[in-house]
Amino acid sequence: MKSNPSIRRLVCQSCGLALTRDELDRARDDIRDRFILEDPVEAEKKKKQDYLNWLLKRKEEREAEE
Repeated sequence: MKSNPSIRRLVCQSCGLALTRDELDRARDDIRDRFILEDPVEAEKKKKQDYLNWLLKRKEEREAEE
């Protein structure tokens, strides 16, 4: 991220996201807390459940087309 003093924001050079320092700190804290507090076992269960939901949705869409 690069500082842009004219708009008083930090701007990402790859995606163009512009945040104030406070917004950047809050976003970083939220992401860090999410990963620290997440139980690895629960994360794996959620990943498997998301995949199953995706798979069943695709199957329903294929059956609806026929």
